[in-house]
Amino acid sequence: MRHRDPGHPRRAGRRPGGRRRAAAVDLPGRERPVADRDQPGPPVQRHRRCSAVGARACTAALRRTGAAGRGVPPGGRGDRVGRDVPGAPRAVDGASGRGGGRPARVAPARAIRSTVECPGIRFPDERAGRVRCAVPVLATAFLTSLASASAVVAEADPVLPASADSWVTGDGGVRLRVHEYGPAAGLAPTVVLVHGYLSTSRAWDRVVSRLVPDYHVVTYDTRGNGESDHPAAPQDYALPVLADDVAAVIDATAGGRRVHLVGWDWGAGEGWEASARPDIAPKILDFTAISGQNLDLWGQWLRRSASDPAEWPAVLDQAVRSCYIALWDVPGLTGVLWNTGVTGAVLDGFVQLTGDPPPRVPPADGLASLNRYRANVFARLSAPTYAKVAVTGVHVIYGSRDPYVGAAVQTRALAGAADQLTFTEIDSGHWSPVTDPEPLTAAIRAGFGADPGGTS
Repeated sequence: MRHRDPGHPRRAGRRPGGRRRAAAVDLPGRERPVADRDQPGPPVQRHRRCSAVGARACTAALRRTGAAGRGVPPGGRGDRVGRDVPGAPRAVDGASGRGGGRPARVAPARAIRSTVECPGIRFPDERAGRVRCAVPVLATAFLTSLASASAVVAEADPVLPASADSWVTGDGGVRLRVHEYGPAAGLAPTVVLVHGYLSTSRAWDRVVSRLVPDYHVVTYDTRGNGESDHPAAPQDYALPVLADDVAAVIDATAGGRRVHLVGWDWGAGEGWEASARPDIAPKILDFTAISGQNLDLWGQWLRRSASDPAEWPAVLDQAVRSCYIALWDVPGLTGVLWNTGVTGAVLDGFVQLTGDPPPRVPPADGLASLNRYRANVFARLSAPTYAKVAVTGVHVIYGSRDPYVGAAVQTRALAGAADQLTFTEIDSGHWSPVTDPEPLTAAIRAGFGADPGGTS
């Protein structure tokens, strides 16, 4: 009988009983902690959340975050890692959307994304050691704009001060849900924030928390979204009607003083319309448009571009970015897709691919807000109603990585739109209120004009 030398090089890595001990695998570019290098640790076994491809790297990362022995990924949901902090301020309640909810959560740096579980083709990711899912390519392309927009409502709730909530009656008796934050209207300048498509007033939460110390901030669910009424007729979403809603909110919250009006996405379109109306413009101190459209000025730009070959590439570029709009006028198609859950499933799957939790947009909001496109896009592009707004100061903010609204239509197409027209480009995509609130809020503040103390 031969005696085995435990110190033999070929035996040194084995446990008693002859089983080889698995060595920990460091992630690329990351140094192992001193304690990990000097102290023998438990064997690294493949975690059930790790794919066969890249399992060692995945398991090592999970072990470093202390989650290798758990049955869920770090943080328990998606790839968000968090912990409750005793004594921390309370976060906004997710159900009601207002203060007094769960404790605030502090998220440490991410070490690894968890497995994404949804129908489709599964692809191994070697570096992250996880399995990603992909929705059908054509369906993803078909609803890309919707899916990306919905990521807005999927972000974690920031800590907000208590809000004063009320109902304001808009055009045609439609009830609008309004929220006010910060000092009273008479004690600080008022900022009115108008959100965009497939979102609610909650899209502004991260901007609100940065403005509140210095401003009286007003947000509201536009008609067809959130808690506000959902009229069914397309004409109930025409731009003049939406501008009347803006005016009603200003009258109810600003205490008779002029306001800083800020609109994002379709909220920008509503703000442009309000700024062009001679009866509403006196209520507005200045207007900030973020990643939005001015259909009237775009229509005039298209006519000018027809005789200017230098602009043709920009026109074609924007046509490609906006091609999804034509689908909204296909009879019955959008209703079937929303009501059967197809659109919601594609939205949720696509947003999960980006690393965010699924938004689960209510079909009622999705269908009602499509009327904004049906009532305005082709009508205003074909027959513009104005070439210049009545508000003196207009500040346009656009993202350098916006996949839906190109730089040309947010700069050159707006030439001459106001007496004082300024532009700011930020390093962001389309949904900057959620993804990049810090640079966006700084740009918003920089564009505010001085309040001379006048009333509307």
